Amino acid sequence: MRYAEKPSPDVVLVVAAGKVDGRRKGWKEFALKTTEMKFDPKENERVRIVNQKLASSGIKFDAAAAALMAERFGDRIAFLDTELEKLKTYLGRNEAAGAADVETCISVPSADNVFDLVEAVSDKRTADSLVQLKSLRENGERVEPILAMMARQFRILLLIKTLKPLNLPTYELAGKCGVHPHYFPKYAEQASKSDSETLKRNIVSLSRANLRLHGGGADEWHILELEIISLTR
Repeated sequence: MRYAEKPSPDVVLVVAAGKVDGRRKGWKEFALKTTEMKFDPKENERVRIVNQKLASSGIKFDAAAAALMAERFGDRIAFLDTELEKLKTYLGRNEAAGAADVETCISVPSADNVFDLVEAVSDKRTADSLVQLKSLRENGERVEPILAMMARQFRILLLIKTLKPLNLPTYELAGKCGVHPHYFPKYAEQASKSDSETLKRNIVSLSRANLRLHGGGADEWHILELEIISLTR
């Protein structure tokens, strides 16, 4: 912190960090004196990174389990190593993992539940959207992963609409969008019911909600509830 207050004009200091809590006093002070830059991988790169980590984990994932891991961690790669270690402990000597093992052990919101939430938001069904959110909350999910997965899903839908005029084969389109082919049809169906401008607005709006989330002071669930009400107007 002392260096950040009076840095050398001839030195560029790079501090690489994963997940940080921007609400903490230390990080707030640090952020005021520095410039934050994010280097997020593209959607298709996310799936490749997840698959590489799965392959090197020592766990033998069947196809359904691998697809589920890619779906849940495509936008949360920084958490994957910790969750893989937890899954190893859960499996014990059994090195094979199926979808049921992932569902039982991995503490990330179900993609299906978030998919239903995004579908309700896209259809501007405010009451249904809030019911879906309430269900996620009662299941012990956290706000930040839900927000991240919602933003990722809207980005995928926008990318599908952008690439559709190219008439690519389904497997190639799924790869470019960072979606496992097993899950792609339901994404394509949802994209067909959305327009690009609305998707763009939703992505920007969720990004602003994320900034408010890290600003501290306000109740996280209240922020997300207000955001969903705003998106479904």
